[in-house]
Amino acid sequence: MNQPNAGESLGTSIAFFADLLAGSMADDLAVRQKLFVPRETYVKQKRTEYIDLLINQNLETEKMFTRLSVILKSEMESLPAEQKKTYLAEFTQSFGLLTSIKRNPEFLPDRLDLLAKKTVQDLLSFSPALMKWIYDVGYRFFKNDQNEDASLIFSFLVFLNGLVPDYRIALGFAQLRLQKNLEALSSFSVASLLNPNLPATRYNSAKIYLEMNQPNDALAELDALQDIIVSQNLRTLQPALDELKIKALQKISSNGELS
Repeated sequence: MNQPNAGESLGTSIAFFADLLAGSMADDLAVRQKLFVPRETYVKQKRTEYIDLLINQNLETEKMFTRLSVILKSEMESLPAEQKKTYLAEFTQSFGLLTSIKRNPEFLPDRLDLLAKKTVQDLLSFSPALMKWIYDVGYRFFKNDQNEDASLIFSFLVFLNGLVPDYRIALGFAQLRLQKNLEALSSFSVASLLNPNLPATRYNSAKIYLEMNQPNDALAELDALQDIIVSQNLRTLQPALDELKIKALQKISSNGELS
């Protein structure tokens, strides 16, 4: 399956990730003999859940564009003069294009055909340097427990380039702080899809699944984490994994799901 590109609609991109996530999760469970319903039934249910979560994330981002612009322009005030001038000009131009597209969607296909870009970041000409600076601002907010603004910034980065796992991981941690566990699970799951070898996404997904009383899904994440620990020699993570695995097995036993 090809990755979504900027020529596809937002809905198509969301459906793409939802399909991949649901199918990947079903296959993972099947391989580990923990898929206790027909694959088609499981995929259909999970796909619906992921679509709802991803749509909500994008709607939340779109509603907050104005606040985002205020935050980032305010943060630019503390930059050295030349850097501030460069970033402000780039951001103003790129954000202006985004506003034009939002007000006049018919403008989008022509622009996309012209540039043949793969991500919104490319379409709007956000440079890697500006993207890194925006990420650093979000991380600083996160460290200072300004979690709403951190979540907003990381959501924007995901909107600009949803193919970067680090943006989704950062968003997931901010969402966890805001007790938005379902949204965090979505962020971690897509990050795992983009890079299956991320211990943080597997561990935190397992914790969320346990809180949702879905121990089989938690075990699937922990089995994947075990493979990562072995392949990357991350033995210091083993005690934390073992603790969660015991809890997952206890939940399965109490739910009467042990086969």
